[in-house]
Amino acid sequence: MVKCALLINGNYRTFDRCKESILNETKFLNPDIFLNPYDKRYCYHHCVQGSIGFHGEENIRDDYFQGIDYSNIRVDSYDYFVESFNKHVLPNIHPKMVLENGSSFLQIYKWIQGIDMISKYEEINNLAYDIIILTRFDVIFNSLQHLDFSNISEKVIMNKCSMGYANDQILISTKDNLLKILNFMQYEFFNYTIPTSNDTIPHRVMKNSIDACGIVHEEHSKLLKCILRENNVECPVA
Repeated sequence: MVKCALLINGNYRTFDRCKESILNETKFLNPDIFLNPYDKRYCYHHCVQGSIGFHGEENIRDDYFQGIDYSNIRVDSYDYFVESFNKHVLPNIHPKMVLENGSSFLQIYKWIQGIDMISKYEEINNLAYDIIILTRFDVIFNSLQHLDFSNISEKVIMNKCSMGYANDQILISTKDNLLKILNFMQYEFFNYTIPTSNDTIPHRVMKNSIDACGIVHEEHSKLLKCILRENNVECPVA
């Protein structure tokens, strides 16, 4: 059996209603679980807020993660992340890659931070993971048991995107592959070397980064059932 790390990243949002599917559908891999949330629960983009009738922000509580046998957890201040981004990072981002709230860049940084947490755990415990499942707190999983993890060092497994780009809700690969993809995505925010990278950020820049790193994308339909928004609004995975 492959040795697996499950990294759940970002805002907590509807994890209280999603965690059962995420944990049950990865149970066959017996993964070590790493949680990397912000201290704010939702932090939806304003377009999402309008579409779901969003009712307001709240802080996450210590009891939100009770009952989960996680290997490590890190909770960061969302406001500090945004303030630091606006002050230190935004002035250096290429004008064609600038978004109004920097959420996609922060998402990439948070992913890299989570993988660094896994690397430190590997070093302390003298182990190495064969695969990392990188996902978010507000998705409902379908079964992953049909996936073939052989040759995982050559590919990244993801949910099929109808737009032909790359979906960011679940990525499965080796640590080295994920870091190559994410580091190139960061590089592209500052340098904009591929003219299509600013199309539907972060989806096209992710696809461009996978291609630039020479990694095969293996796409599967219906790895995820949906993204679950506040008020139980189910958004299809595009």
